[in-house]
Amino acid sequence: MRKLKIILKILTIILVFILIFFSLKSSVKGQTNQTNVKNYYTYTKAVCNESNFCQDYYVVCENQKIKNISPITGAFIQHSKNWKDPRDEESKKISC
Repeated sequence: MRKLKIILKILTIILVFILIFFSLKSSVKGQTNQTNVKNYYTYTKAVCNESNFCQDYYVVCENQKIKNISPITGAFIQHSKNWKDPRDEESKKISC
């Protein structure tokens, strides 16, 4: 009779651990609601004017829209007057 009680206690403990394991596993694995996920990212872009002064900007995008553009302090350069920007027109644009 004593062995039976010990075996039942051990089985109960094992069952509790199994239940805890599977409940934790299912809560960690959860589903993501795609409508609440925002498309958020940042990047930097050099913008040059007609006098070949180029300034780096920090660009924040969210859901394919520009949320913020701010100059990066100290990230600028003045090129010579005969310098040509090697990027094509599309690469020069700030967009998300």
